[in-house]
Amino acid sequence: MGASALMLSGETGDHSDFSSSEEDELNGTELTQTIQGTQGVLHIKDLIGRGAFGSVYRATWKGLPAAVKVIEHDDEETHASFSPLSTGASLRSFSGTPLAAHGSDAFSPPSLDILDYSQEGQPCRVQTCIVTSSLAATRGSQAMLEAAVSSAVCHPNIVQTYDYQVVDMFKSATVLRTEANRETRIIMEFCDAGSLDEAIQHGKFHGGVTEGLRHMRVILRAVCLTLLDIASAMTHLHSMRIVHKDLKPKNVLLSSCPEDPRGFTAKVSDFGLSQLQPDKTPSTGATPAAAAEPAGTVAYMAPEMLCYGSCSPACDVYAFGVLVWELYMGEPLYEQLSKVQIMFGVMSQDLRPQFPPSTPAWLADLACQCWAANPAARPSFANVRSTLLTRL
Repeated sequence: MGASALMLSGETGDHSDFSSSEEDELNGTELTQTIQGTQGVLHIKDLIGRGAFGSVYRATWKGLPAAVKVIEHDDEETHASFSPLSTGASLRSFSGTPLAAHGSDAFSPPSLDILDYSQEGQPCRVQTCIVTSSLAATRGSQAMLEAAVSSAVCHPNIVQTYDYQVVDMFKSATVLRTEANRETRIIMEFCDAGSLDEAIQHGKFHGGVTEGLRHMRVILRAVCLTLLDIASAMTHLHSMRIVHKDLKPKNVLLSSCPEDPRGFTAKVSDFGLSQLQPDKTPSTGATPAAAAEPAGTVAYMAPEMLCYGSCSPACDVYAFGVLVWELYMGEPLYEQLSKVQIMFGVMSQDLRPQFPPSTPAWLADLACQCWAANPAARPSFANVRSTLLTRL
């Protein structure tokens, strides 16, 4: 998609997504649903957020606090009988054979060998059933892609997906909303300390200094520890050839951790726009960047994504550079600019944020490397992580 077509989709002055995975303001709607299954009981409680592609409910699952993302869709290709919550089916099997869902119409996506890590931290080969991004042309298949990707990932700095199910609304007695024929429900770890976006807004990284002077009193260790959490999560995702495509403070959740000096651990979340990258080509050993419809949040989108829809792990690194600036400065980037202005500036004028002179040179340099115009010049997250570790 060209730049002119992009601009037509972004005529407003806010920073909403092209394909939004972003939750809206908290909504106090109360409800209680109980879903019985062979794997336990899911209690769905109050609505805590709603966005363009899903609603998030507070819940308990097997007695644990949980969050449930509900994605509505009408797609015929996503079968309601594929329900890991009630069947015990899993996306992955360490034996090398994907476990099949029960039922005559079980959804059976292609499998792919990827590296994962055992609880001892050692790499091991895992065969994973996963939906490729080329299949995610409809909301139902996008929902399945999100469920598949999030279920396949296990890392302390990534929000854990416990299970998921597809529900046929005409057969289910536990209808949450009635606008669609089906719901995909993704059951996730509940992060009790809110989002990184909220923490930035509340000045948790700036010691309660007045708005205009926040950057003068940065709690640098807290900033670095949080960036390290995110870089560790992204290193793991990229090792699995998953590009997040929507890395931003609203998609980083915080979980209380009394042992941590910050009082929390940061965890990357929301795989609604994620894309699986192809393996390295035999001839060159290079991983080709995939072309796709531009999707994400404009202020965090790399120039190659804005211009050509080109997606690679370097796009996530670019977004991380923007996140570095926001964490250090304690404010949203380009708050006074419209989406059209941001796109034009990034694509045509090499628009990038500026750090104040008091910023540690190494941190400013790291961010500048991350948002380099040439994707090949950006560091990997493994390198970013190493840089951060040397500063702690």
